[in-house]
Amino acid sequence: MWANPDWRGSFYPLHGGGLEEYARVFNSVEGNTTFYSGAPRTETVAAWARQTPPNFHFCFKLPATLTHERRLAGIEAELDAFLEALAPLHHRLGPLMVQLPRDFGVEELPRLEALLSRWPAGIPCAVEVRHSEFFHKGAAEIALNRLLISRGVSSGISIR
Repeated sequence: MWANPDWRGSFYPLHGGGLEEYARVFNSVEGNTTFYSGAPRTETVAAWARQTPPNFHFCFKLPATLTHERRLAGIEAELDAFLEALAPLHHRLGPLMVQLPRDFGVEELPRLEALLSRWPAGIPCAVEVRHSEFFHKGAAEIALNRLLISRGVSSGISIR
């Protein structure tokens, strides 16, 4: 998060602070805003590109409307629009995060498989699962790992 007001006067200048200053120190950032707000506006993406050096990477989350509300079902058009909005940054995208709801279980893996089967080759992907059945060395964990390995996807875990 580059817009931390607590950093003004210490990490950032007292009357500054933002992505440009952040990018002087760090080479990547997780863009959580897309999880809550959806696809950014064209002007916003252009500003992010201008404010950061060419080697800076953005790691955005898919919008919650796709992952949590729609649970990856019938999201093709919205996913395409989201990726299109980020197109000016495609060469600077770190992994896009597919953060799944904590009750997204093994019975819904076919939805994740459908998403990953159409994932653009040039954009890295990471999947964060939270359902406890994926952490017990059983059939659910094996199925998830096979899916992720077969698609060359990174995984993250979160137990909350």
